[in-house]
Amino acid sequence: MILECVAMNYDEALAYIKKAGSLGIKPGLETMERLLSAMGDPHRGLNAIHIAGTNGKGSVGAFIEAGLMHRGYGVGRYLSPAIFDERDIITYNGTPISREEFAAAVTEVKNAAEKTGVQPTAFETETAAAFYLLKNKNSDYTVIETGMGGRLDATNTVEKILAVITPIALDHTAFLGDTIEKIAREKAGIIKGAAISSPQTDSVKEILSLRGAEFAGRAENIVYNADSTVFDYKGYRNIEIPLLGCNQTENAVLAIEALERICGFDTDDLRNTLLHCRFERLRNNVFADGAHNPQGAEALARNIRLYGKGRKTAFVTGVLRDKEYQKMAEITGPLAQKVYTVTPHSPRALSADILKDAYGRYTEAEAADSIEKALDKALEYEMTVIFGTFTIMKDVYKYLRG
Repeated sequence: MILECVAMNYDEALAYIKKAGSLGIKPGLETMERLLSAMGDPHRGLNAIHIAGTNGKGSVGAFIEAGLMHRGYGVGRYLSPAIFDERDIITYNGTPISREEFAAAVTEVKNAAEKTGVQPTAFETETAAAFYLLKNKNSDYTVIETGMGGRLDATNTVEKILAVITPIALDHTAFLGDTIEKIAREKAGIIKGAAISSPQTDSVKEILSLRGAEFAGRAENIVYNADSTVFDYKGYRNIEIPLLGCNQTENAVLAIEALERICGFDTDDLRNTLLHCRFERLRNNVFADGAHNPQGAEALARNIRLYGKGRKTAFVTGVLRDKEYQKMAEITGPLAQKVYTVTPHSPRALSADILKDAYGRYTEAEAADSIEKALDKALEYEMTVIFGTFTIMKDVYKYLRG
């Protein structure tokens, strides 16, 4: 039940979250624990599948959600970041919660913060709101993604039935550590019982094994079609997934292992998976991808080679300044005839001019004033790939899909 309070409307709720964003990133669980206690402990009893890792969290979460929904369960999901609308981060059975529900939940968080005297960050506010909403939805299961790391991530307050670990690589080193082993220990912090992981490097596998994690195998007999991918895994034959890209079979296999442990699996469970900006075909030979770190760039490069088939290719890309953009340029730059760089709408944005210089070492590059101007030029090529931070994708979709 929603407590009696001065309720915010949707715009006021967004403004409250934006103001909380000025606190930046503050790893730790104390604020969340106090906040959730004041809200009646909505993080308990959610039957959560908790996902951590460097890349692939969104895809694995989407596959698990699709499998549970196909079996008739009510499924809540919390993910980040939002792409089109702030409400996209909290869904029930694939549908974003309403503006009224979102505002009511953020109001609950605000009241709890004032009652306890804590100052939650934007991510803590959204996480507490998500737990509150999904508890009130009486979800059979909830799929929860970490925001960053794991051990001290705000989501790690949730009670879980399974921890799921996607491939781990270097990212967010300022917060998580400067080696892959340090990062793996942080992400392994979500393991508090049963856990399944993607295949990992030897040092990461050793760390996760010590926490009791089991490991998924690899897909076999993979066939990449224009609109789907078909593969075999263990005793399952002709599993079809609608998500494109050579990395998606690994994500799907991890989801299969998770579903087996939760409710069972059959080969039709993943057919209706929906996820934007993961090598998504927006038009014929126009793709959008959320690659924003070297590991994501490696996967994107493989996909471009797989689906490009020698086509003259242009990129449109924009990233945040705390990312390894020079390494991304080294990986992807040689695959394009032209790269158009843009400055994302974010206080953490890397300028288009700096990114242009990085790509200029490998191919012809040009800084564009806007996504629209970049796309106007890039769409003249045989293949166009838009990638980088998710914050540029809203403008991309608006331009291409109206």
